[in-house]
Amino acid sequence: SVSTYAFTNFIAPPSQRGPTILRKLYPTLPKVVTRELGIFVDYVMRDFVNSWYSTIDGAVLYEDERERRVRMERERVVREKRMVEEERLRRTNEILRVGRR
Repeated sequence: SVSTYAFTNFIAPPSQRGPTILRKLYPTLPKVVTRELGIFVDYVMRDFVNSWYSTIDGAVLYEDERERRVRMERERVVREKRMVEEERLRRTNEILRVGRR
């Protein structure tokens, strides 16, 4: 049979937390069931719950997976730059100390 729904622009859910959580909660479920239900939960969270829940509770800090990865990468780059700068300053101070002798 042919489906009347043509999902040509399929977009995967932002995370794979659903399957992981369901595996922990229901370890005896078949893997395929756990995976499919988990993906469904991820879609519900992304497309429905997150859109309204954060407006009800201002303390909710929702961050989708893409935003989280970008933030984490930005923080990693800042840490690396800081480490490089600290090393450069350490070496400069060593050179100055040796030059004073």
